[in-house]
Amino acid sequence: MQLAKRRRKKKTIHQPKENNTAPVFLLKNWKAIGISVLSLLFVVSAVTFYLFRQTENLKKANQKLSYQERVTSEGLQEMKKSFVVIDSALHEINQKMRKRGLEELHAEHMGGPIESEESIGDLSAYYKNTLKVLDEKLSIVPVGMPYQGEITSSFFYRSNPFTHRGREFHSGIDIRGITGEPAKTTADGVVRYAGYKGSYGYVVMVEHEGKFETRYAHLSKLKVKKGDKVNVGDTIGLIGSTGRSTGPHLHYEILHKGKKIDPQTFIEL
Repeated sequence: MQLAKRRRKKKTIHQPKENNTAPVFLLKNWKAIGISVLSLLFVVSAVTFYLFRQTENLKKANQKLSYQERVTSEGLQEMKKSFVVIDSALHEINQKMRKRGLEELHAEHMGGPIESEESIGDLSAYYKNTLKVLDEKLSIVPVGMPYQGEITSSFFYRSNPFTHRGREFHSGIDIRGITGEPAKTTADGVVRYAGYKGSYGYVVMVEHEGKFETRYAHLSKLKVKKGDKVNVGDTIGLIGSTGRSTGPHLHYEILHKGKKIDPQTFIEL
């Protein structure tokens, strides 16, 4: 009997108990777990969206910066071209100033507020136009000296240079000179007369645009003839003492619309 009981006990097999801890935990805390997962997904989505927006903003900023750099570069190139044109015009004007014996134009001792980029183009256009007008004026208006020397007699009334008595009207200026040195035109024009003419002696008369005329008298030799086109600084004759003269000098006259005017008002620019 006892042996049979023992055998029955041996046959009894203990089955392992199933672990229900995890499902129980999930069932008890499913709300908290769900909220945590949703919160994590929200945070990840927000970070992803933020990084995407930052990347897009960075791209736009780079594109804007690139555009501004390109515009600035193009603007600088245009400015450089404008300044080259201005420098070229200024160089041409200074050549004409030198031919007249006048002081050159210089961009020195200049200052003032810095202009905005928008006004730089307008300023360069203004200065180009101004220099163009000045260059045109310098070509047709008799400015400067036809010969570098001392002015010994001015325009208007003076005493008789031979007798030193009485008064006579002097229609130009006298510039002391050395016989044989060149007398030069003070503006572009056409020779109206070149020859001997009474008290003028050998004289050259040049017509200019704007109804101006210049006369160069007491020359010892003529270098041009009637009808010749002359440019500012061209030699039209040589200093002398022909005609009514007390010694080597150049008598220089300016007429405007047929009326004789004071040349000294045209000596300085």
